[in-house]
Amino acid sequence: MQFIKIIASFILAISVLSACSFVPTNQSASSPAQKPMDSRVVLTAESIDSSAPQAPPSLNPYLSQRPNNISSGAQSLFDAAIQSLERNKLAAAESQFTQLSQEHPTLSGPWLNLGLIHQRTDRPESAQAHFERALAANKANLDAYNQLGILLREQGKFTDAEQQYLKALSVWPDHPASHRNLGILYDLYLGRLESALKHYERAQILEPQKPVRGWIADIKRRISTAANKAEH
Repeated sequence: MQFIKIIASFILAISVLSACSFVPTNQSASSPAQKPMDSRVVLTAESIDSSAPQAPPSLNPYLSQRPNNISSGAQSLFDAAIQSLERNKLAAAESQFTQLSQEHPTLSGPWLNLGLIHQRTDRPESAQAHFERALAANKANLDAYNQLGILLREQGKFTDAEQQYLKALSVWPDHPASHRNLGILYDLYLGRLESALKHYERAQILEPQKPVRGWIADIKRRISTAANKAEH
C-alpha cells in the first residue's frame, strides 16, 4: 500500500510509509548557479559513459517495496501527520512522526520525515541522526541517502556527501535525483566538470522534464573554454 502526497510548503514529493517520505526533491533540481541545498559503493562518476547507449531505466527497488501489516491506527496517524505538514504545523507533525517512529521503529518514513523537519528548523545534528535511523531501518531508502548528502554538503563535508549519493546509486543506478545531486556537487563545489557533465546527462535521460538541459549546455561551454585556454 502506497501513500502519495505532494506538500507545497516543503516542496515535497512521493511518499511510501514503510520506505520513503516527503522529500524536498526540488532542492536538487534548483538552478546550480544558485548553489541549491541538495551499503556498498560500486559506482563512481567516471564509470558512467554518457556517450554510450543507455538501457531503459530499471525499476526503483525503493518504491517497489510494500508495507507489511500496517495497522489502521498507523495509517490514521500517518495521514494526520501529513495534514499537519500541509498546514505547516511542524510541531504537530514532529510529534506525530515521533509517535510513529516509536511505535513502528522499523519503518523508515517517519525517521526521514523527522529528519526533514529537524533540517528545516536548523537542527542539523538531530536531522543527521534521523536520516541515519531511516537508513538503518531501510537501506534502500534513496531519499534518505540524498537528504543526508544534502545536509553534509551544506556543512562543507563534500566527500561525505558524495559517498551518500554514490550509495544511493549503488542501490538504484537509475535514480535521477542522485545523478542531479552528484552533478551539482561536482560542478559547484568540487570543480570536477567532466564528472558533473556525465551525471547531468544521465539525469536528463532519466527525467527529461527536470531543468537539467541548460546546466548541460553551460557546463559544456565552460569545459570548452577551459580547454581553449589550456591550448594557448
